[in-house]
Amino acid sequence: MKYRFSDFVLNTELRELNHRNQPVTLTKRSYDLLHYLLINQEKIHSKDDLVEHVWAGRIVSDNTIDQSISKLRKTLNQYQEGDYIEVVYGQGVKFVPTVESLIDQPSKEPKRWQWLMAVAVILVLIIVGWPFKPQPNQPTIKPQVLLIPAAESKQQWAQIGTEQLLSQWIHYSGLATVVDFVDKPQFVDDQQFIVNQQTFMPRLQTIESQMEQIDGNFQLTVTVSQHNKNISQIFNGEHLGHVLQSATDWLQSALSLNTHSPTETYLLPPSDHVAELYLRAMESLNSHDYDKARKQLDLITEEAPTFYLAQYQLAHVLSLQNQHDESLATLNTLLQLPISTELNIASFSLKAYVLDTLGKYDEAIALYTELFTKYKDQVSLPLLKARYEYSYVLVNTNQATVADQQLDVVLEYLNESENVALLASTLALKGSIQQKLGHIESAQHHLQQALDLFERNHDSLGAAKTLSALARIASQQANYTLAEAYLNESLAITQSIGFKLGEGATLNELTYVLMVQGEHNKARKMAQQLEKIAIEIEYPAMQMAAKQLFFDMAREQKQWPEAQRQLKQHFDLASSTNNGRALIKNNMLALSLYVDTGELEKTKPLIDELQQHIDQQHEIRMQPRLDWFMARIKWQENKSDIALELLQKAKQQALQNEDGESLININNTLAEIYLSQNQADLAMKALQESTKYKPFALPYLKLMAQTHEQLGQQIKALKTMNLCQQKSADLWTSSDNEYLKHLTDMVQQSSAVDEPQHQ
Repeated sequence: MKYRFSDFVLNTELRELNHRNQPVTLTKRSYDLLHYLLINQEKIHSKDDLVEHVWAGRIVSDNTIDQSISKLRKTLNQYQEGDYIEVVYGQGVKFVPTVESLIDQPSKEPKRWQWLMAVAVILVLIIVGWPFKPQPNQPTIKPQVLLIPAAESKQQWAQIGTEQLLSQWIHYSGLATVVDFVDKPQFVDDQQFIVNQQTFMPRLQTIESQMEQIDGNFQLTVTVSQHNKNISQIFNGEHLGHVLQSATDWLQSALSLNTHSPTETYLLPPSDHVAELYLRAMESLNSHDYDKARKQLDLITEEAPTFYLAQYQLAHVLSLQNQHDESLATLNTLLQLPISTELNIASFSLKAYVLDTLGKYDEAIALYTELFTKYKDQVSLPLLKARYEYSYVLVNTNQATVADQQLDVVLEYLNESENVALLASTLALKGSIQQKLGHIESAQHHLQQALDLFERNHDSLGAAKTLSALARIASQQANYTLAEAYLNESLAITQSIGFKLGEGATLNELTYVLMVQGEHNKARKMAQQLEKIAIEIEYPAMQMAAKQLFFDMAREQKQWPEAQRQLKQHFDLASSTNNGRALIKNNMLALSLYVDTGELEKTKPLIDELQQHIDQQHEIRMQPRLDWFMARIKWQENKSDIALELLQKAKQQALQNEDGESLININNTLAEIYLSQNQADLAMKALQESTKYKPFALPYLKLMAQTHEQLGQQIKALKTMNLCQQKSADLWTSSDNEYLKHLTDMVQQSSAVDEPQHQ
């Protein structure tokens, strides 16, 4: 079915929206929302209606619904301006444009002369040698195969080993794309994973194998299924190697694989003894008995040096044992041998991973560059995975822009029907990088797409991480209510699946969001819960996060000795773990404390170190905060002109970064300086610029009250300070109370005459 509104056409069969024949990118949630509004155009929909029909009854916050409506409205207006979704006060929302249902007309049968003309054109093209082969830089479409693990077996080594070998043979021979159970999201059971993959991949074929040893003979049953059609074959024999060889020969035909591709002999064990050793090694690897797996693989590579698949598995096990030199030596040898493209890419990637683990980032980057140059005319799923892994190395070496470009290549060719897990992870990583680069709108767009895919793939952990990333953006924009809603969703997910590390990470961010809203009592309880989890799972980084939160709360409440104590404990943890990033964070915390307490002589070395870090690592998001501290120092030194210059510079950078939190701090300090100079009009202008970032009550509303007072607007000042008291939660102090009493007395003592007209 198709629906037309304005110049848009929604195709429900293809689940796509077009505007004047150009595709419009929609997330699943945006599509579902639009579809529901279109087919019920005449109705007004309450939020309960939307939750039931668009979110399938899932618990969602009002903010989530509002954001989804806003996102859809914004997407449509990007293509054609108009009023699409109307808010009916007190009732809900209604779709505004007229909707027309379209029925596809059957195409007329081509006339005989048209068929003849088409045949003639094709013959001419064949004669002149028109290239029918695929062009370079296009992804190769291969059959998709999922090997389903069997239940418990009497001979676990034979069962698990056979499953592993068949999967490896199909993948490294390049005959098909193997969907690996390694990609199964945490906390998703096997059956749900299979259903998910079949939903995303209509062409997916599944393989089930059952290996048994009966009366000295091996019996392997292999079943291939697609669209509820099953074909099975049983292979018997006393020679294990022959049974495996026969099964792979049959699979090549049963899966309709490329029969012209040679079956690489180095991917199958050459003898019965080697076959049994290899299957046992794979079972050892599966049970994480790396010492046993290494001994078995050492025997195999000694006896069958041309069984190159075993060489690769040995390098893999060596890397897991942190035997990096031996692993690299094995991989270097393997890369000099005539092996398949897929095994070559896997060897390149494993070598780069080992180099990255050793901290040899430049060598890892050079190796990835060599890999992509070697296969510059190819696009395949293994190469796209390698680019994704490469982007992490680039991020870790502070090359965010280059990493972003690599992810663009992945997103250009990858779609959800090929590898939904990789696509979701790529979108999430790109969103995080875009935020780091200051491209907030793009970051939100990519993270929302990632969240949609994670939810559809039932990847709870991926969804929780993405919700936290969206919360960080909302916090950066000072939209703390939205950030809190995202984090509560994330916390509920991590607690429901019992994932302590994720629960701790979410608690860390939720504590911060509560703090900036002045809810320190709730925040302290969250931070205590965070510290308890950190100690329980022995995670120093999480302990440092808790110490920072305790420090920030003590500093905001001017509890200087407690702040100093928490700062020292944070430093000790960072030093003991040699965490350079945490030491930089400790410098920023120390700077904030010394500026607050007026210990200016301690600030210069900290500023120098922080500025050097920003310049070398291109951490532009830190610059506005550092400039803000420097401006406050100059103001305390009675150098107001320099302070104002620094604040204006910081404001421009914060605007570019869409850093709402820094903008609020900068405008608050500007207002303080202007008020000290009796320039209330400029103070008011600075404060009003912060309004859209939803600043917390203190000191924003107090400064606003002081500005009204200086402008002679006494009643407005009193009203603003009363509002400040209501919103300050746990941060309201005795000095704030004294100022409120001052305003109350002033208003009461003034004459009963109405305030001047300008109020």
